[in-house]
Amino acid sequence: MDYGNISKYSGNHQSLMSLSTLTSLSLSGWTYLGRLPEAISSLSKLRELRNCNCAMISLPASLGRLSHLERIDLHSNALGRSDDITPADCLHGCTNLTSIKLSGNYFSSVPAFLSSATALQCLHLANNHIGSSENSACLAALTALTKLVMQQCSALARCPVRPEHRARQLCSSEQSAVAVHEHEQLEHS
Repeated sequence: MDYGNISKYSGNHQSLMSLSTLTSLSLSGWTYLGRLPEAISSLSKLRELRNCNCAMISLPASLGRLSHLERIDLHSNALGRSDDITPADCLHGCTNLTSIKLSGNYFSSVPAFLSSATALQCLHLANNHIGSSENSACLAALTALTKLVMQQCSALARCPVRPEHRARQLCSSEQSAVAVHEHEQLEHS
């Protein structure tokens, strides 16, 4: 269900949260959303969540209760700013999460909440302010990771994936970094 074309949502989140059999939800473009409601966990069958360009500043702890969630796309938000109160374990119960896109946010280091997404295979962190190797240990915890996209991370001096990691690192002189599993064809997306 895509609510991205609704210009103004006058009701509360209860009508959305009552859709317990919903498998895909896109709230992209809801610039006044700011935060997902804690009640997001009532969407227990959700497999895909797309909330791009929503000016989101944090993720709720209840997101971790969505055990069927496979893909999250949260690019072009305000995550990672100083007022971000995302709990470190917000993805703890998302055992099927294989892809997360966090490009175009305000992260200055790899977000700590990613370390609990142990099934993660594809991670997009491009166009952030990542430059520090702080929290790069959480990347080592992502043993299923086969694709890491960190292009245009303005302060990134080198790819934070160590050579012994399952993903192969490819870094260009333009401070862009992409790590891809050795057997996967290189693609920039």
